[in-house]
Amino acid sequence: MNGQLKKIYIIDDDLSVVEVLYDYLKLSDFEVGYSLSPMEALKDLSNFKPNVILLDLNMPEMNGFEVLKRIRTNEAFKDTAVILLTSHDHINYKIKGLEEGADDYITKPFQKAEVLARVRAVLRRSERTSAKEDIKESDILRGDLSKFTFVDLLQFFDINRKSGNIKLIDLDSEIEISSGYINKVRFKSFYGIEALKRLMIHSYGKFEVDFNTVFSEDKTLKISDLLLDILSYVDELKRDLQPEFNEKTVITIIDKTVLTNFHIEKEEINVLELLSFYPHDLKEGVWILKSLLQNNRIKIKDEIR
Repeated sequence: MNGQLKKIYIIDDDLSVVEVLYDYLKLSDFEVGYSLSPMEALKDLSNFKPNVILLDLNMPEMNGFEVLKRIRTNEAFKDTAVILLTSHDHINYKIKGLEEGADDYITKPFQKAEVLARVRAVLRRSERTSAKEDIKESDILRGDLSKFTFVDLLQFFDINRKSGNIKLIDLDSEIEISSGYINKVRFKSFYGIEALKRLMIHSYGKFEVDFNTVFSEDKTLKISDLLLDILSYVDELKRDLQPEFNEKTVITIIDKTVLTNFHIEKEEINVLELLSFYPHDLKEGVWILKSLLQNNRIKIKDEIR
């Protein structure tokens, strides 16, 4: 990360969990603090001033929900993200945590890489939220995803509880949004979550926003919940592409049957854009791309590491 290190604070009475996360997050370029006692942690937080708190729910001295409540009533931590850690994989726990102010939820046992991906996702969301709070409707009637990303668009609608229709002209895509919820989303022939995953990995294309569109409200996909999950998923995809590719890799198509299989026409294309056209599961698509490279059916034109 550039500039000052982001700060992560771990509150968990299980020393083995703390040690694993502490070492891993330190190696991932974070400043890390921790406490095994929630009472001590509440005293320590004001001095440490973390950007993200990893909070265990199941502690004998004070449960995580009570700690979360105290954090959220302290004005000093209004911009601090909280990710809950728990061994309870029950929807009621997740709902209660999110309703009381948590930003995300991870079930134990977890993969260290998942924790890192979710930490980075909530940090990205927090930074973009701060940057977009003063944007007006007139500022985003038209734009380009290279300057105002798809995530930025969704966050604008979520923060301001706006409703409208977004057309991503170059991507043949459309999203209907109503007061923090996505009613419909399409990316070419993909719909719903699969369409969103593919849109998240695109970084170019012109868009238009119509705030006057009237449509029936079908509140099934909440933007704030979706962003965390899908951003974490995209982080995992980018990690899975390595070491053969990175997100700036440009692919040259050698075997023309690949054009047909991926439903594309361009013979030179960014690897993430190419992946977005894969007609099945995207993680399977990563494996397919690596296989194509190994068998010389595609090659790397340019790579910036």
